[in-house]
Amino acid sequence: MRQFIPLLSVLLIFALPLAGIGQSTSLHLDKAFYVNGEVMWYKLYLPTSFSGHEVAIKASLHEADGDELQYTFHQSAGETSIDGYYKIPFDLKTGWYQLSFQTLEESSREPVQLAVQSFPVYNDNDARTLEPQMEELAVASEEESPYPGGLRVSLTLAEEQPPTRSQNTLTITVTDASGQPVAADASLAVTNWTLVEPAMGGYSGVNEGAAGVSAEPASLLSQVYKRIQVIDSTGAPRIASVIGTWSGQENKMYFSSRTNQEGVSLLKQPDFTGQKTVQYLGYDKEIEDIRTREIPNQLPAIQRELLVTPGLLNYLQKSQQRKKIFQYYKQLEFDLKIAPQQLEKVILKGNQTFVVSEYEAFDNFATFFQENLSPLRFGEDRANNKYTTYMYNPRNNRNNKRLPGRPLFIVDGKATRDADFVGRLDLEQVETVHLFFRPENLRDQFNVMGANGAVAIEMTGGDEVQLPSADEANRYRISGLQRAASFPAFNPNDIPANQPFFRPQLFWEPSVTIGADGTGTVSFYQSDARDSFRVEVMVQDAEGRRGYQTLIYEVGNNQ
Repeated sequence: MRQFIPLLSVLLIFALPLAGIGQSTSLHLDKAFYVNGEVMWYKLYLPTSFSGHEVAIKASLHEADGDELQYTFHQSAGETSIDGYYKIPFDLKTGWYQLSFQTLEESSREPVQLAVQSFPVYNDNDARTLEPQMEELAVASEEESPYPGGLRVSLTLAEEQPPTRSQNTLTITVTDASGQPVAADASLAVTNWTLVEPAMGGYSGVNEGAAGVSAEPASLLSQVYKRIQVIDSTGAPRIASVIGTWSGQENKMYFSSRTNQEGVSLLKQPDFTGQKTVQYLGYDKEIEDIRTREIPNQLPAIQRELLVTPGLLNYLQKSQQRKKIFQYYKQLEFDLKIAPQQLEKVILKGNQTFVVSEYEAFDNFATFFQENLSPLRFGEDRANNKYTTYMYNPRNNRNNKRLPGRPLFIVDGKATRDADFVGRLDLEQVETVHLFFRPENLRDQFNVMGANGAVAIEMTGGDEVQLPSADEANRYRISGLQRAASFPAFNPNDIPANQPFFRPQLFWEPSVTIGADGTGTVSFYQSDARDSFRVEVMVQDAEGRRGYQTLIYEVGNNQ
């Protein structure tokens, strides 16, 4: 059985067209399908209206049913493109997945979809169980550029038939319809076409569409964000004016926005990279014991047949072989050098500190502070068999020194006001206790959330403290800006001379500058594969005009 596949629609994704030139988004992936352990590289070209505006763009991976698996953020920084990567987990199951890009309209707190792309992932451990659904794949000839009347792109290699492990230089030339040179921004992918072409059959029309972006860039959020809904015990929306958000990794209190009528609150975060955990807290004068739930980033489910070709099975077998080679040399095929996380931790400075080991042993936390005089006082509600607590400010010369409500406890970075939980902590597991009772310190480190006093407890054990379920339910893992990483381009000088290198994703460069003369160059090394390779280039100029071109070449023997 022979099936013809239009190649262009597979590798280059066009998403969410808007009215007019320059008012659309296009997504360039380095490849049309992926295998566990590989890395997806992408570049999203934005409308020209985004120029000069800082917009936070959320890139999310979804399963076929639309559930979000993970996400990261990119900052457009006034540019008309973003680029990044996604590491395909080694244990990801074979199936269809979706990659989405969206931002948020600040006043409505509603997401604005920029692009959605479906793509298949294969786990090479399934190579023996997958059955080919066609005997042979015949591939259609290259299509014309998807941008008729757009930019014209030509590609020239310094060596048309380069030897293995040689460095080659590609020249990209961009002109307009009249032949005049055009300055532009370009992205470039080079793949082993001998392996990729037979394997990618059946993925024509992987192209999601939707209505155009209607929101003005100036109205879109510029910061990393998180949306949650405040609810009551029945799950109904609840209005809240003050919502604290504690980050234990930073020892810092943030505040989420006042909820709208649907109970939706928006947390905006200063720029940070990587991930951190935040915990939502109610204000004791409004909703002390707050309940929240995450607002899912859900896409419509897709149903696509996962086609398997003989070429794909060959690709999976080669993938397993390459992993064994890299394992032998104690390396990874994609050894990404990822920038360290940017997250600064504040040192909490208490007004009084207790080093528990310096005191005699007590049964639990509550009895320790019942027997040792301090601004933290524990009592007992004998009717309900619970500990109660309050704090006072010993510097307050007024008759009423007691702070009005329940103190805020920070236990190994986690927040709770549950006095009974804290009171029953095993004192042998407590190392240091810091008390905060002076108003100026409480304001500086906890704002209004510390109005009733605060206590920071450092535990000795290596196990994570589990708060009461109501508190744990308000903790969320959030992602910030993606940590920077460059494509690990092959360089034969970086590996032992006898180590073979056959990675299909040979080269990716998301930012090639095309100068005012209409040209740009980029150099890369060939691998050890004596196969056909394909160069794919996409460009966009300042007016939003785009162009596209491919070039297939052969790698010969070393001379």
